[in-house]
Amino acid sequence: MNTTQPQQHAHARTLFSRHTLAALLASSLALGACSSGATNRSTSLHDLTRPTPLVETDAQQTPPTPPAPFDPRALPAFDGATGQPVDWDALVARAAAAPAVLIGEIHGHQPGLDAAAALWEDILSQSSGSPSPALALEFFERDHQTHLDDYLTGITDEATFLDQTGRSLNSGSYPPGHRAMVEAAKAAGVPVIAANAPRRYVRLSRLEGLDRLEAMTPEQRRLVAIPDELTPGTYRERFFSIMGGMHQSDGEPDEDGAHARNRVIETFFTAQNVWDETMADSVAEAIRSGRMPVVLVVGQFHTDFEGGLTTRLRDRAINPLVVSMVAASRDTFDDNDLNRADIVVYTGDFRR
Repeated sequence: MNTTQPQQHAHARTLFSRHTLAALLASSLALGACSSGATNRSTSLHDLTRPTPLVETDAQQTPPTPPAPFDPRALPAFDGATGQPVDWDALVARAAAAPAVLIGEIHGHQPGLDAAAALWEDILSQSSGSPSPALALEFFERDHQTHLDDYLTGITDEATFLDQTGRSLNSGSYPPGHRAMVEAAKAAGVPVIAANAPRRYVRLSRLEGLDRLEAMTPEQRRLVAIPDELTPGTYRERFFSIMGGMHQSDGEPDEDGAHARNRVIETFFTAQNVWDETMADSVAEAIRSGRMPVVLVVGQFHTDFEGGLTTRLRDRAINPLVVSMVAASRDTFDDNDLNRADIVVYTGDFRR
């Protein structure tokens, strides 16, 4: 489910236009007529068209100051349990020491993606020796793994990789922040994990239930992790509240209508749990293979307020550091974000 650049302006001044030329010609001819005989010097076209020096005002002499470059490492960050400020170096140190880091983003919010990319780059710079980190992405499905590996190891070029995975540069399918993370992993020689279940299997779980996934072949089952049960509690309640609002018709439904709507929402919640379980399994498998921290970038509903993904990792005895990139412009902590995540980073208002 989905729920964070400086421009340089060139200013050119035109000191001499055709209108200025015409005015100068007319003015010079008039002055010449009024002062006939005052001088024997002839007026040439060069004299008439020579630009008159302009006296510049203070505003002209002092160009506007361009905005400072955006620095994601300077964004305000806070401890989600206490509301106390956390500086960037402390955030990086906590992330580098965790077994897993869940970066909850808002898809399409570029400042948040830039902050996630900066955090990943700094985690890489902190790592030395073994274990080494790995990047995991919600936005690539497990059947993309070979295409990712081929690109990261130089077997294919970027154009081929994008074509094979259905991505395009600078688009919603592969925004600059995600690309920066993949390129940093490639330069460091660390893996990128296609963490999610193929969409066709997630859809199948919604339409035909988990039993249909259980009946698939071993090769198909390799691409998806099937939850034993659906996540209860506040995660379920928040999901139903959001989806209920999305499916709300005019007026309140009668009892039969409410039951029918809830049955539909239940199928979507089943699919949501397949996503959560598969991503949690992907992170756990990477840790078992010797990678730490495993940094998973994912939509923040999966992680925030003890989301389903966070819960499933804790059930596996993995205590992740949860970092939420919140699309809001704030310099102080918002009490509504208490216990949203271990670290809350305010990345600026969301503008598409």
